[in-house]
Amino acid sequence: MRRNGFTLVEVLAAVAILGTAMFVLLDAHYTSMRLQETMQLSASYRQMLEMTVNRAEVEVLRGELAGGGEFGPRFPGFTWSYDAVPAAKEDIYLYEVNVRVTGPESEEMRTFLVYKISSDEETEGGLGSGFMGVGGASRAPAPGGAAR
Repeated sequence: MRRNGFTLVEVLAAVAILGTAMFVLLDAHYTSMRLQETMQLSASYRQMLEMTVNRAEVEVLRGELAGGGEFGPRFPGFTWSYDAVPAAKEDIYLYEVNVRVTGPESEEMRTFLVYKISSDEETEGGLGSGFMGVGGASRAPAPGGAAR
């Protein structure tokens, strides 16, 4: 006897194989999209942290030992702040600066040292400095949020 076509079992097996392959491909695609979103958020935090470090260094050199603000409409809900404390004797002008970027779900922090060549009274604006990075970035959960 001659057969023309596929049996029902063969068609169901082919559909099951195609369904499994589609599931694996969609899962890989979803995972890559979540990874891209996480990396984009991480890159945004790093960019905002670097902007805050740069601003804090300049402000400390100008004599402003604390400050903060928001990043504007491009990053709603994200704020920045810094505070500096003398890290050595009074005549050395070494400051430990703590920088913090806070978002809706987490917080990035960095600590570094700023060295002023002389006091504000001895130089015009006190803009002589040396930048010495200390420590690194750390991520801590914001109050009520989870770190990513």
